[in-house]
Amino acid sequence: MASWRFSVEPTLDELIEDEMMIPVMRSAGTDAVRLRAALAETARRRRGGNGVPAAAPRGRCREAVLCC
Repeated sequence: MASWRFSVEPTLDELIEDEMMIPVMRSAGTDAVRLRAALAETARRRRGGNGVPAAAPRGRCREAVLCC
């Protein structure tokens, strides 16, 4: 397993290269290439497709999953 520096979050490359990620990705039905593409697409959508962060919906909590 990778030796991580706890004062800094691991990079995407470090996470993907970690030996524990192979079975995690396999169980999710993905691989490093697909995961990278999905994360890039999510980042693009969150930026609103034009490089500018999308505005958060008003009147809703940030953790929508926890909202009633």
